[in-house]
Amino acid sequence: MSSSLSSPLSRPSRRHFIAGAGAAAAASGFATGVLPGGTELAFAEPNDSAKSDVIVQVFLDGGADGLSLVPPVFDTGLNADYRALRVDGTFDIAVDPATALDLGGHPIFGLHPAFAPLYPAWTDANMAIIHAAGSPSSLTSTRSHFDAQEVWKRCGLPNATPAGWLARHLNTSADADGSLPGVAASSQLLVSMRGSPSAVAVSSIGGFNVFGFSDTAAVTSSLVDLYAADSGLFGSIGTRALNAVNVVSTVDTTTPPMNGAAYPNTGLGRDLQEVAQMIRADIGLQAVAVNTGGWDTHDDMGPASAGSRMYDRISYLTESLGAFYTDLGADMAEVTIVVLSEFGRTINVNGNGGTDHGRGSAMFVIGGGINGGVYGAFPSVIEDGPEGDLAVMNDFRQVLAEVITGRLDNGANLSSILPGFTPAGTPFGIT
Repeated sequence: MSSSLSSPLSRPSRRHFIAGAGAAAAASGFATGVLPGGTELAFAEPNDSAKSDVIVQVFLDGGADGLSLVPPVFDTGLNADYRALRVDGTFDIAVDPATALDLGGHPIFGLHPAFAPLYPAWTDANMAIIHAAGSPSSLTSTRSHFDAQEVWKRCGLPNATPAGWLARHLNTSADADGSLPGVAASSQLLVSMRGSPSAVAVSSIGGFNVFGFSDTAAVTSSLVDLYAADSGLFGSIGTRALNAVNVVSTVDTTTPPMNGAAYPNTGLGRDLQEVAQMIRADIGLQAVAVNTGGWDTHDDMGPASAGSRMYDRISYLTESLGAFYTDLGADMAEVTIVVLSEFGRTINVNGNGGTDHGRGSAMFVIGGGINGGVYGAFPSVIEDGPEGDLAVMNDFRQVLAEVITGRLDNGANLSSILPGFTPAGTPFGIT
C-alpha cells in the first residue's frame, strides 16, 4: 500500500513541492488527527462492542465466475453438462464433486477446492454465501466492466450517486469519529470511498509520508506552518493530509501476524496484512476498500486443480483472506468482510476454454458477527439469463443493507447510503 505525498526529487521546486502536497491532501480529504504539538488522538478499539464493525470491502475487478467459486456440484445438469463442455477434448472447467469443499451437506453447492485457506471461516460458521447475486436490471444490466463497477461501488448510477457507498456510510456514521475512519488500500482513492472527507488512500504504510528531502523534519515543520497560515481551502486540505501522515505513522508494522497466520507475498496479501495492522493500531478505522483484479477469465480457465489459471486466481484471493481471518482472530468479532464483483460469467464454456461476461455471481460476507450459511434464491431453470448466463436472483444491495443495519449500526441512514433501494421481502438473515 506509497503515498502521493512524496517527491522523488531531493531539491524540488517550490511549485512542485506545494503542488505535490496539495494533490495528496486533496486525494486524502482527511479531516481529523494530530500534528506535532496538536490535539490528542481519539482512537477506537477494534474489539469495542459499543462501536460498529470495521467494514472491509474486497472487490474482484473483472467479473468473477461465481459458478466456479461456489460450483453447483450436485446439480448434474448445470455442473456436468455446461461447465464440463469439452472442445477438442481439452476444455473442462467443472469442479469434481469429490474435490469440492463441503458446505454442510448443501444439496446443490460446494466450494471450489482452492478455498481451502479460507475454509475455517465456513467451519466456524462465520461465512455467508449469497449466490446468483447481482444488480437487478431495473438498476443496470450492463456487461461493461467500467459501467458495472461504477454502479456496484456507488450502489447507484454514477450521474445520480457521485459518492461511493462506503463514503456515504462514513459521512453518516456516528462511529466514524476516530483519527482515520476510511482507508483505500491503493495509490488513489477508490470509487467506493470517493466523496468522504474522512477517507485517505494509503498504498503502503511505510510509504505514506513526507519523504525525498534531505531534512524531512524541517520540511514537515515548514509545511505545518505553511498550512496553518492559510485559512482557506489550501491550508485546510494540507493540514488534513499531514494529519493523516501522522496518524498512519503510529501504526506498528514490526509485529508479526498473530495466531500462526502467514500472509502470501502478493499484492493482496501485503495489503490485507497492513489493513490488519491498522485495525490493531486503534486509529479509529471504520471502512476499508481493497481492489484485486485478474477475474476477466475469457480464456484458459483450466480444470479445478492446482496450477490452472482459475485455481491459482482463487488461491490468490483465499490465501490472503484466510491469513487475514486467522491473524485477527478474536478481533474478527468487530470486523466484517464483504467480497463482491461487478458481474458473473456465462454458464457455457466458450471456445477458448473460458467464460464471457454474464450477470449473476456469488458474494461472500465474513466476520465474527455473521451467521454462516448459503442464502438467497437460485434459478430453477439452467439457462435463465438473457445471454446464457446465471440470472440475477438476489439484489447485491440487499446484502449490503443487512450488513449496514446489522453490523455497521447505520440502518437509520440506509436510504442515504443506498439511494433508491428499498429492502423487499424477508431478509436473508446473514447478521
